[in-house]
Amino acid sequence: MLDWPGTTAVGLAELLLPAVARTTISILIVAGFANIGARLARWLVGQDADADQRAAGFILVLAGASAAVHALALARHADITALRMMAWGLGMTGALHLPSLISRAVDVRTSTVDAFRALPMVGRVGLVLCGVLLLAFGLGALGPPTDADSLTQHVGVPLDWLRHGVVARPEWPHARFAGLGEGLTMLGLAGGTDTLGACLQFAGLIVAACAVARLAPTLGDRVFGSMLVLGCPIMLFLGLTQKFQLLPAAATTLALSIMVRRAERFDVPQMTLAFGAVAFAIGCKYSFLFSGAALFMFGLWTARRARRVPAAVAIAAIAVGLLAAPVYVRNWSFYGDPLSPFLERFRSHPDPALLTFAEGQRQADGAPTTWASALEFPVKLIVPLTPGSLSEPLGIGALCILVAGLARRRNRPLVTMAAAVTVFAVIFGQLSPRFFLEPYLWCASAAVTAGPSRLKGLLEKLLVAQAGIVAVAALVMAAALAPAAFSDRLRDRVMTTMASGYAESRWMATVMPAAATLLAATRSYALLPEPFVAVDLLPAEAIHGDEQVRAFIAGHGITAVAFEPRGNPLVGAFIARCGRSIGERTFSRAARNPWNRDSTYVVVAATVDWTRESCRQ
Repeated sequence: MLDWPGTTAVGLAELLLPAVARTTISILIVAGFANIGARLARWLVGQDADADQRAAGFILVLAGASAAVHALALARHADITALRMMAWGLGMTGALHLPSLISRAVDVRTSTVDAFRALPMVGRVGLVLCGVLLLAFGLGALGPPTDADSLTQHVGVPLDWLRHGVVARPEWPHARFAGLGEGLTMLGLAGGTDTLGACLQFAGLIVAACAVARLAPTLGDRVFGSMLVLGCPIMLFLGLTQKFQLLPAAATTLALSIMVRRAERFDVPQMTLAFGAVAFAIGCKYSFLFSGAALFMFGLWTARRARRVPAAVAIAAIAVGLLAAPVYVRNWSFYGDPLSPFLERFRSHPDPALLTFAEGQRQADGAPTTWASALEFPVKLIVPLTPGSLSEPLGIGALCILVAGLARRRNRPLVTMAAAVTVFAVIFGQLSPRFFLEPYLWCASAAVTAGPSRLKGLLEKLLVAQAGIVAVAALVMAAALAPAAFSDRLRDRVMTTMASGYAESRWMATVMPAAATLLAATRSYALLPEPFVAVDLLPAEAIHGDEQVRAFIAGHGITAVAFEPRGNPLVGAFIARCGRSIGERTFSRAARNPWNRDSTYVVVAATVDWTRESCRQ
């Protein structure tokens, strides 16, 4: 069990180191993983391991660490002192590796200056924008978690694991989505930082850009490939959050690159790196099951050409068994559904609330629900339809599919794989642009290999314009988030303005009774005091009866409630009968995007009093 006094009450703020130390340890842990990954790649492949293989070694080490942390938490032996020593040990390894990284950075700077001189004007502008984007994303990744997804699941669940180990939370369906990425965030929390996840997503951004540009035959094509990745608008969201979607997508892109480039000598070391990267992605998120299955099949086909099918089958099975399978076995054991809640409809007595939640997930992010919105969806893949959705589309780079068709013959499997995964995503997945990131990256990898053409030249100019817009937005985001990395006072200001539920949770801490079991309308569970009950399956819509709300609150032992009367009328009706008000306050809507902060809301706090006469009626 956890080696922490009063562990059930430990909050996020209590775990974190002071600002500069928190930022430093995040950077050093990533550097430590990179150092060990490079050593692993050299051990597997030899001293001549290339950039792709070193990056795959980095992914493999991340996968092993996250699987180990998840296993410890699942066994409820996640001793916080041991995890902290592990995190700090990685940080020390990273510190020892810093001179090497600095030396490489100097080499990259020199080669970049030489490249700048050799490029035409469009390429020069693109190269400068890529540098600006890397700087902005790197600084922004050091900022605190403020987006709702991170505070709900990607930090909230690892914090819950630190408190209790991995336990069933039937009322908290988002906890079922937690995978290997959350294990890494848990390691970061134990080490005193809540920004490790975002720093790893930034590392994934670099890995994805390098993997796409790796196949490029010329310097100009490498800049073209880098712009396709770094200038993609969706990176404004995925590159600056704790959500493990960008890094796994980079891992599968890297695996596919290794399979294509080394098809003739796809030996055991290459299989280990490639299949390990795919298994890591599958263990991070359900959506990678589609692409992972396709990649394993492609890997077996590649192994058949190299006459190493038995070895490929064995390595793929071991990778999945050690890395991905425990996540799905956990959910099967806790909830009777390895993909919970998405197979709930096939059970003999499905839970209506879970069915509603699962359908809501599929329709999230404004996914098409009518023929008209379905016809509009391809437009949403390319351009934002509102200022508030600037970070949602894949951007003009999605048109690289037209250029990818002109790719060299040996690289056409990239397009075929992208098409197959796209079909699966449309039929079975969540129809949101971010779930098409992998096909986008794979088509980009093929597009960089296409020869010169008017279409490619036009797309390159459009990418430069788009990269300029994204660079401005990234700099603004970095300017807003980065100060919090160096000052706890500025962190509080940033969180108040940008973090969903932050101001509300601080107010709740002042008005709620000690040791109350809290039900709060906010889903920013990482910010809530312990103990709390997740609100996701609360039957608070008009189609449900007041008695169901009463049963939910009584069944979970809830003694205090904080809710928005406007959005939860039945909870309000219940509190009118069975509660005592202890406070009311108006809050401004917090969000990263300033265009999404245009509203206010009222929160009412109350305790539950079952002794009231009106409650007995």
